[in-house]
Amino acid sequence: MIFDPAINPSGPMYLKDWIATMTTDLKTVSFSICKSTSYAPSSPCSVDSTSNEPALDHQMMYLDYEWNRISDMKRDPSKELGDSPPWSQRYQSRQF
Repeated sequence: MIFDPAINPSGPMYLKDWIATMTTDLKTVSFSICKSTSYAPSSPCSVDSTSNEPALDHQMMYLDYEWNRISDMKRDPSKELGDSPPWSQRYQSRQF
């Protein structure tokens, strides 16, 4: 499952659906599927990280970027990134 409010503020997406929002020709793109603990493009993709510090240190910076990106798309970031995002109630009990 992919959580990407910039692409779909309504909730999580299956990987194939998320990819389809970015390309119609899979032969022209490549993706890396990494461990869930990978954090940045420079993070090792196949090794688990034992520290959350980099993510915690950068959390507010990335939230600012995401906030601005959502605003640029003429959407309301306080609704999408606030305490009750649009998908939170709908997907609370659903299993993926």
